[in-house]
Amino acid sequence: MRSKILEASGKSDTGRVQRGLFKDGLDTGLFERRGETSRRQRRVEDDVKISNLGLHKGHCVEVRGRITKNVNRFAVNLGRDAKNLIMHCNPRFDYSVDKDTIILNAKINDVWGTEQKEPAFPFKAGSETLLIFDFDDCITVHLPDGKEIKFACRFPIDVVNYLDLCGLELTSITVR
Repeated sequence: MRSKILEASGKSDTGRVQRGLFKDGLDTGLFERRGETSRRQRRVEDDVKISNLGLHKGHCVEVRGRITKNVNRFAVNLGRDAKNLIMHCNPRFDYSVDKDTIILNAKINDVWGTEQKEPAFPFKAGSETLLIFDFDDCITVHLPDGKEIKFACRFPIDVVNYLDLCGLELTSITVR
């Protein structure tokens, strides 16, 4: 299968980021940014939301980005839509009661399930990072240090159409 890649420079404006992603066949459905920003610099509070991905069992999503220096958490959400997430991956540096912990969860009909807390925490503020999500009978999250976390699917992976990324300066998204 040919990979679909989003290349986004931190200095890109929204139009170039959007065109760069969808020239290869992905459809935005929704591309939205939160917070105020200049046309030249995306802020870390920005959300990148993509729909109509059409991922199934056997697909893989690679997310590359830069973790900002003063971040307390970031998240990668994958699912059918915003109310039905098969994967919520939320590395927390220091948020609520969690410190240097990865939270994995799912949301079904807009209701969160029980959190799976993982103590493995290979992330450093101010550094580049890569997270890889493999969809099979369970979801395998490949961490930047080579470790893997397994997350049981709480509803069937019939199709993953939605990706939401927040709190990370996005470099690229690759779908295989």
